[in-house]
Amino acid sequence: MDKVNNKAVTMNKQDYELVFNWTLTYLCNFDCEYCIQKYPSKFSVLNNILGLYKKMHGCNKKINIKAAMNVINRLESKARIRLTGGEPFILSNFIELCSSLTKNHYIDVESNFI
Repeated sequence: MDKVNNKAVTMNKQDYELVFNWTLTYLCNFDCEYCIQKYPSKFSVLNNILGLYKKMHGCNKKINIKAAMNVINRLESKARIRLTGGEPFILSNFIELCSSLTKNHYIDVESNFI
C-alpha cells in the first residue's frame, strides 16, 4: 500500500501493464562499498553507454522533464516506473518529475532518503 496525497492507494497488478526501472542519475551522496555503480565493468554495455553519456552531457543535477514526459507519454498503457540512480533526490527537480509521472503512472523510488 502506498500513500498518495495522504490517501492510501493500493496497486493491483491489473492497474498497470508495464514495469521498468529508470536510472535517473548516476550521482550519489554516498560511497557505499556494495554499490554496483562503484565497480563498473569495462565490458558492460550499460557502463559504455554511461561513459559516452557523461562525456557528451556531463553530470547534470536536473532532468529535462518536458523531454522525459514526451517519451513517457508515448506509452499506450499505464506503467509502474521504478525511479533509481545513484540518488534520485540529488536532482533539483525530482519532486516535479514525480508529480508529472504520477498523473498517469505509478512510481516506486529507490533512495537512501538522505
